[in-house]
Amino acid sequence: MSTRLSVLVGGAVSIALLGYLAAYIDLAAARAALSTVPASSLVLVAAAMLASVWLGAVRLRILAGDLGYSLAMPGALSAVAMGQLAGAAFMQLVGQLLARSLVLRQSGVPVSASIFVTLYERLLALGVSFAMALAGALHIFGMIGIDLKRGGSDFVLLAIGGGAALALSAALAWGPMARAAIGHLDARSALRVLRNAAITLAIHLCTLAAFMFMALTLAPQSRFIDVAAASAVVMFASALPISMAGWGVRELTAVFALGAIGVPAATALVAGLLLGLAALVTNAGVALGVAALARPVAAAAESTGVPDRSGLVLGHLIPIGAGIAVLFQAQVLVGTDRINVNIADPLVLIGAALFVAASIPHWPAWRLERLTLYVGLMTAAVLLAFLHGIVTVGWSQWAAVNKTVGWFVLLSYGMTGALIVRTAGPDGRDILLRTITAGVAAIVALEAVADLTTIAGFKPLFATLRAEGFAYDANAFAFQILLALCIVLPLIGQWSAAGALSAALVLGLALTGSRSGWVGMLAVLFAGVAVSPAHMRRAAPWLFAGAIAGAALLAAFAWTPHAKSGEVAQSKETGAAISTLVFRDNRAVSSREHAQTMRAGLEQFLQSPLIGNGLGYFIESYGRARGLDHPIDSTGIWLLAEFGLIGFAIFVVPFTLALRGAWRDAREGDAAATTLLLALVAFGAMSQFYELLYQRLFWLLLGVLLALPQGRKTTA
Repeated sequence: MSTRLSVLVGGAVSIALLGYLAAYIDLAAARAALSTVPASSLVLVAAAMLASVWLGAVRLRILAGDLGYSLAMPGALSAVAMGQLAGAAFMQLVGQLLARSLVLRQSGVPVSASIFVTLYERLLALGVSFAMALAGALHIFGMIGIDLKRGGSDFVLLAIGGGAALALSAALAWGPMARAAIGHLDARSALRVLRNAAITLAIHLCTLAAFMFMALTLAPQSRFIDVAAASAVVMFASALPISMAGWGVRELTAVFALGAIGVPAATALVAGLLLGLAALVTNAGVALGVAALARPVAAAAESTGVPDRSGLVLGHLIPIGAGIAVLFQAQVLVGTDRINVNIADPLVLIGAALFVAASIPHWPAWRLERLTLYVGLMTAAVLLAFLHGIVTVGWSQWAAVNKTVGWFVLLSYGMTGALIVRTAGPDGRDILLRTITAGVAAIVALEAVADLTTIAGFKPLFATLRAEGFAYDANAFAFQILLALCIVLPLIGQWSAAGALSAALVLGLALTGSRSGWVGMLAVLFAGVAVSPAHMRRAAPWLFAGAIAGAALLAAFAWTPHAKSGEVAQSKETGAAISTLVFRDNRAVSSREHAQTMRAGLEQFLQSPLIGNGLGYFIESYGRARGLDHPIDSTGIWLLAEFGLIGFAIFVVPFTLALRGAWRDAREGDAAATTLLLALVAFGAMSQFYELLYQRLFWLLLGVLLALPQGRKTTA
């Protein structure tokens, strides 16, 4: 299951953890501990939390001043308090961003500045709280280790992959821009960071003191230094943006950390709950007090004359960060289950908000005319199909979260891609495209190294024979590689790294063993030759080199003990053995399931050819009965089965028009149009054998490639 909506996920995390604690902790003992808390301790806790809110408002005023806005203290207090309250109603970061943006906008601070300040504060807060938590954990546990058998190895590989993607993309894409930006910083900038970090430390010490007051009141026999160390760990965990204002995470961490120093679980639970309630009451009191007392004298923020560059910074930082993070599905181990969380989802929600704020009231021009209308029609089709599905098959969580809510996440990816074009024009578009290519190539390199270490006799780094990257699905990773190849092919001869990158990507495609990926590859090559035969002749040696390298690596891998004890050895017939070597596993079962889903989809389409059967119909009526939790293995057939001919046309017509416009512009030598053409061809070919409509990277590319720089008219 992928995280689709931060509010749903944050609420689910908080409710699940609190429910777990309620089931396994003696609630009678918790009530007894609660009855021992004197009013004086609650007053001390409230005072510490109030000091934390006041310092937060001071920090907000200072940061707003750094951006060029003179913010009054009542407005700062209201923004801090309302942000914390919204974090309790929604997932922390999302709630803070929404509430602060609304409050500060009334004081004349733009949305981009509000988002920039909030993200800056959160980064400082995480850094300071992590340092405090690290010291606390070292004191309590003596050492910090990683359990490689319970998700630790995945974390290590994720860290290595993320570091490699950052390093290569910095070297080939965004590095010069970052160095130029850093070069403009001076000693005054460094002093500002230190000043803000010091205020952040003071804020955390106030919160830490509040929790310590509560813990020492409930467990007076505990040593002061032990409680301080445990409290630091609790503060860091509750600050992580994975729940609603830390609820659930704070209490579970309190039980774990305070339990390590001898505090009973019920007592630790009460301490965590009281701290959360104290924060809630304090922020509500501040918000109501400001609303009652400061409204008559509230004034808009005045400009200090300092240019506000927050929009420019975020317009680069958010899309580039999303371009790297979208390649990584983090697998979080919760009990015995693994939950897939895409790291880029929170970033694109922010990017979409920035794009909308910058575009209202006049939407920007697109490469495809009437794109906004087409997106509106597709959105209406998704919503109507969801409602239709409720009527035909009942409620489906897969349809509600993965597809309906997920659709708006996809639109956020598209708007985030368009954001960098709106901010920096063609230069920004090129930086993002090259960042994506370098990130994919870095992951391919890691997969190749993993195979080489296996060939050398070491234990395999990855659990699966086929290369999955960090998409944790070989076909999805193959599509990422194919999209990166669509970016780099038009740049051969223009970008010095393009040739070597294209060879590496073909090698990576071979390691995935994706049949649909090879179909997409052939379609891309055919389209490339149709656009520019001469250019593809220049690219041919690099592509051939990548194919040879992939074949050599696969052949060497086939002789390893790991391969001989696995699927290759199980293929007794020569034809099956060759197929297993090329495609890296035995496909008999996979092929049967693939054909069955397509056949069932066509049968369901014939039941209601005009409007389909509704979103989720296939999963609930066919998939669940057979243990399947994925849609029909073909985007086209899935759309026909659940959206009908009308819904199918609503999606296909805009893609066809975009393809036609891209063909015309590509023939005139437009590299971005060529990439768009190849990406649409890759999607069209590969999606016939695999559902790809909800692949995030594809929508990020659509956004950056369909967006036009400001002032340029549409050509389609």
